[in-house]
Amino acid sequence: MKIKLYIGILLLFFLSSCENKNSTDACKKESFDTGNYTLLKNATIFDGISEDVLNNHSVLIKNDIIYDIAPDSIICTPKNVKIIELEGRLISPGLIESHGHQTFNEPWDTTKIKLEKLVFAGITGIRNMAGRVPSYNEWTKKIDAGQVIGPNIYSSSFFAGQEFFNVDERLQKYRDFGDNPGQEDWMKIIDADLDISVAVAKAKRSGATGIKLYASLQPDWVSTIVGEAQKQNLKVWSHAHLQFMESIDIVSLKLNSISHAEMLSHTISENYEVDKNRTKIDTTRVKGIFEKMIENEIYFDVTLELYYKYYGGDSERAIFSTQIVKMASEMGVPIVAGSDSEGFWNEGKIALYDELITLVEKAGIDTKSALKSATYNPARLLGIEESHGSISKGKKADIVVYDVNPVEDIRNISQIHFTLKNGIIYHQ
Repeated sequence: MKIKLYIGILLLFFLSSCENKNSTDACKKESFDTGNYTLLKNATIFDGISEDVLNNHSVLIKNDIIYDIAPDSIICTPKNVKIIELEGRLISPGLIESHGHQTFNEPWDTTKIKLEKLVFAGITGIRNMAGRVPSYNEWTKKIDAGQVIGPNIYSSSFFAGQEFFNVDERLQKYRDFGDNPGQEDWMKIIDADLDISVAVAKAKRSGATGIKLYASLQPDWVSTIVGEAQKQNLKVWSHAHLQFMESIDIVSLKLNSISHAEMLSHTISENYEVDKNRTKIDTTRVKGIFEKMIENEIYFDVTLELYYKYYGGDSERAIFSTQIVKMASEMGVPIVAGSDSEGFWNEGKIALYDELITLVEKAGIDTKSALKSATYNPARLLGIEESHGSISKGKKADIVVYDVNPVEDIRNISQIHFTLKNGIIYHQ
């Protein structure tokens, strides 16, 4: 028995020696170009795509790009590499908030602090779902120039009918800023006389990533907007129900996302008024909507925590929305996590954290799928999956390192060791 054990130990030692020798030989042949290299060593990796979690792996970063990913024992590194020992900590792609409304009319010092706090919290990207696009463009220039720490910002232009612009009091903050709501390239009144092709082109030139469809839009206008946006390579995201258009007709247009789970309670009556029935789900109708969303790869921005926070967990809105999200998840509808906030709740808590916790604990989504809803899924929705959204060779080094593993318990999502954005390390 002892002889067999001794032989086994020798065999393991031999194989290990061969592996190390082969690795050393391979590394001798590897030539590294000049650059700043960082090695995240002995990590656990959730790459944002695979169901597998990799243990005892290292990630080599060159400047702002992921250069290599391999087991600790065989990864090759240059001589000048900076090594960060992670001791098994989990790393995942940077988080992307998929439904932000960043406040644009605060003092710059306040805005700067908020942008920094989001990056320290692991949020490296935001899809801004309405706001002042020129302000977000200015922020982006400062962020890209390294003048301020902040996430990547993907802005929305805003299309709605005249009725909305006549009554919505929130538009006053734009007027206070010197804007003319409805007449800006990034905030447009849509009517029968407008050249929608020109309006879409102006929205794109404004710097917006996509067009948000909001209220008081006729079905033929919506259809034309989506068609023109596709021609001009601009994303379109819509509320899950529009005032004059049923949800199934919206998702049949092959736009990119719909927002708000609760809005699937909305239908149009025979009198062309919006009915809201949150007491019972029409499963046949909703199933048809979800099947069309899967067919057209339309992402579902559910904003679930919003209904718990503002209406309570026993409210019709929260109960209905939770059932909708469960059904969407079970059917395989791609979900993106968004809070419908400026990034924080009133008490300063990171809103995206609560959205992810609610998706897991209330809607029954598994932790990996929840993390995917804030990493790879929003990258695909935004059309940036070739450069962001996963821990993959050649992608941007936008990475979160956790002290405690959120795959094991989603409530660990706030336990961040540090964030990398564009390869730069930001400690809490």
